[in-house]
Parts: sequence; structure tokens; C-alpha cells
Amino acid sequence: MPLKVLTLVYIIMYTSNMIRTQLYLPQQQHDRLKALALKQRTSMSSVVRQLVDEKIDPDAQTSSSTPRKMGSGQWLLDQAKLAENIGFHGPKDLASKVDEYLYG
Repeated sequence: MPLKVLTLVYIIMYTSNMIRTQLYLPQQQHDRLKALALKQRTSMSSVVRQLVDEKIDPDAQTSSSTPRKMGSGQWLLDQAKLAENIGFHGPKDLASKVDEYLYG
């Protein structure tokens, strides 16, 4: 059961909503991007998506009065809370075997 749930979460989160894209960045840009992601407590991918949105459509930028879109990290935390509320508990070795559970 846990593997099916994890697989479903992975499929919903990444494959149905996102297109995998690879970027090559100079070390300095990578470091600045990583620092910004840490500061915002989000992923580097989320920061890139936000910056792309801001560059492509500056009028659509979020302001302090506009609620921000939920980031992928927050979405996963919300899903974990829902699972906890219904009494679901994943395998005890999930942290050490996450790749095995996700990719087989």
C-alpha cells in the first residue's frame, strides 16, 4: 500500500503537472539561486518557475496583498497532513529508502 500511495503522489505532483526541464547554470548563478531558495524555504525549481513567470508576465507578479500560489513543498506537506489525519502511516524506513520506494 505505501508504495502505491507514494507512486500516486509522485505521478500527480510531477508528471501530470510539470514538464521536466534541465538547465545549465554558471556556478555563481546556481549558488545565488540556491541561496534564494533557502531564504524562501522552497525548492530551486519553485524559484525558477516564479522568476520565469515574473519575467514573462510582469503584470501577474504576486504582491503582498495577493496570495501566493502554493509551492510544491507546501503541497506535499498538506498531503502528508491529510494522510496523517486519516491515520495513514508510511513505512518506517521511508527516509533511508525513498529512492527504492519511488523508482523501484
